[in-house]
Amino acid sequence: MLEQLYRSNSIHFWEDVWIGERSLKSVFINLFKISRTKEDLVKDMITADGAWDFHFRRDLNAREILEVANLLQLIGEPPVNVNDDVRSWRYGDTFTIANAYSTLEDGGLLRFPNKQLWNSKVPLKMSFFAWTLCYKREPTLDSLFRAGLVQDENCLMCHQFAETNDHLFFHCKTAHAIWSYFFTSFGVYWVLASDVKMNL
Repeated sequence: MLEQLYRSNSIHFWEDVWIGERSLKSVFINLFKISRTKEDLVKDMITADGAWDFHFRRDLNAREILEVANLLQLIGEPPVNVNDDVRSWRYGDTFTIANAYSTLEDGGLLRFPNKQLWNSKVPLKMSFFAWTLCYKREPTLDSLFRAGLVQDENCLMCHQFAETNDHLFFHCKTAHAIWSYFFTSFGVYWVLASDVKMNL
């Protein structure tokens, strides 16, 4: 991302917010005052050798040298080759929504089991219920407590932990006993994962 900013034909080094949350001229006020190139682009501040050239009007005093050190620590070293802006998508030839979704899914960022959940064999009410559990949207006591609708967020079955979606359906000792009963009855050996999505 920063490498693309260094190549930019439109981002001004001092005036635009291109690194951090404020413009460099508002963070390094004294350095901006003594700069000869107050309106230069980021790419114009980089020499052919790939070093920063700030074009100060005079030699720096000790305090200004410390500010330059802080500035360099913030912006880092520029790349050696500074060319025109280029948009690139590293996960395929061109960007598409389907490509982005599959990239997130393959990377493990999207773990939603949509094929198992949204199919005609599962009743719609059950699919919706499981979907809300996956995204922690069931009105459990912890969410009602945060909304100010109840006085206590502790689980009503074990009275030991806050009643969250995951606790209520998997980690509460009562819920765990129910799961163990069914797993044992069917001869299934299963270790429950930490959240609903991973169990589906």
